[in-house]
Amino acid sequence: MLFRSKQTQSNNYALKILETTFLRSKVHADLLTLQDHYQHQLFHLTITWINALGSDDPAYVNQTFTRFYIQELCPYLLQVHRANKFNRYLQPVTAAFIEYGDPSNKNLYRQGNCALLHHHVLIAAKGSVAQRLHSICGLNTLKKALVPSGKNRRRQHLYADQVCTSDLKQITNHDVQIPYASKHLWQSGLDATLTFNYPVPWEMFHRSAA
Repeated sequence: MLFRSKQTQSNNYALKILETTFLRSKVHADLLTLQDHYQHQLFHLTITWINALGSDDPAYVNQTFTRFYIQELCPYLLQVHRANKFNRYLQPVTAAFIEYGDPSNKNLYRQGNCALLHHHVLIAAKGSVAQRLHSICGLNTLKKALVPSGKNRRRQHLYADQVCTSDLKQITNHDVQIPYASKHLWQSGLDATLTFNYPVPWEMFHRSAA
């Protein structure tokens, strides 16, 4: 019985490795197809969250990112009131992977302020959306772009206010940067991976290119 239990655990582990390897390879291949054949540019965003109640719970942090992306980041990139099915063809293709971070990384962590759970986000965008991403590339530029100060702050940015640090870069070495984003996927699991406009709506891109 003990042998069977160990064998089952070994089989489950092997299956998990196969599933995560397949997803990582598919995301990599799809992003390169978008770049090489559909005029998309690729970006890698690392985003940390303010250390607060719930920030050590992956489900809570994933929910925060999802709301941040749908309600604040995507509308900002598209320059629309809200992202919906009618402007889906303009929306980026995005995959976000959650992981625990290294508190010794001084670029992304401030002592006692940022939660260790954070996201690595792969984004494929084209046209004006890609241009807007280019304009906010850099360290800790995201929150400044999304949350205007003073009189220009017309509404409360519930989720952008929870961003602690950010680092947005264009992907120039896809063999390193794309796999890096999902390097801990086997620990977090497929269910913890967030995707937006993915799997890629190829038919939609075919029509828009025609």
